[in-house]
Amino acid sequence: RRLRSWRWGLAAVLLALLLIWLASSPREVSIPPAAPGSAAPGAEPPWQTGNREGRFVLTLYADFECPFCQAYYPVLRRWVTGNTDVALQWQHLPLAAHQPAASVAASLAECAAEVGGSEVFWRATDWIYTHTRGNGLG
Repeated sequence: RRLRSWRWGLAAVLLALLLIWLASSPREVSIPPAAPGSAAPGAEPPWQTGNREGRFVLTLYADFECPFCQAYYPVLRRWVTGNTDVALQWQHLPLAAHQPAASVAASLAECAAEVGGSEVFWRATDWIYTHTRGNGLG
């Protein structure tokens, strides 16, 4: 009987210590996410160019190191610019065969966009396709 009361006493002390520790430990401060629609249009992914209010959105899945993407990208950009009812939306699709250069180029474009928004993303995309050797060579 004495052993049983000793165990209950020990359990109560341990529980009290646990509660004190939990109450005194620092809490993480979480920053709530921005409300939907709070950012300016084009200020965050997915990146779009052309008429955002247009009737059609063409989603382009592309790899910065793909020679075929590199060849048709300027043609597609000219076509979107010439059609006022179309927006072009970018999605990164770096292929395994073009790694790590494809992911590095995608990161470069994303970093540029974080600094300057959608317009800078598209300028970076133009620059990357103009200067890459393709096929994962950077």
